[in-house]
Amino acid sequence: MAKDFLAKSGYNFPQLEKADFDQGKQQWALTFNVSLGPAKLKTVVVDEPTGQSWPLSEVGEINDFYQARDQYRSNSEHAILAGEYRKASELIWGAVTQQLKALAAKHSLVITSHRKFFDFFRQLASDLGDRSLYEEFVALNSLHQNFYDEVIPSDVFPGLYERAIDYIGKLERLSRSGEN
Repeated sequence: MAKDFLAKSGYNFPQLEKADFDQGKQQWALTFNVSLGPAKLKTVVVDEPTGQSWPLSEVGEINDFYQARDQYRSNSEHAILAGEYRKASELIWGAVTQQLKALAAKHSLVITSHRKFFDFFRQLASDLGDRSLYEEFVALNSLHQNFYDEVIPSDVFPGLYERAIDYIGKLERLSRSGEN
């Protein structure tokens, strides 16, 4: 029943822990352990008549992504003040990826690798008919590369940093546009 959710979730070894059926709503609440280590439970609701599924407990996780995003951004600002542009570039890239993870979670997806960021954004940009969404993500990936290879000159960094801030805002608006 929750195959669509599980297939899109990114979890490799989900194990069904509990299944409850609400006769009145005609819905299943399925709880899965999605970790091979200490238990990490995720609940999905499945509408019996339609088979549609959606996560029940993603709100807290999404808020965690927002908190991490804000912390990375704050830390990047401190790094800039200290003249540590390599460090600041990785921190603001971290803020971008946390916002992206929040957006993916809204689509019942879990980003578990660098490659999945690109796959998700390529598909999302295609679905939205907004190629620039993907192209800007690819361009901002240079912030991540800069941490390792210092490829962004210090006179170019402020402009790229501002593009990252604007992009985070765009992703947040996109993420929140799906809220009811």
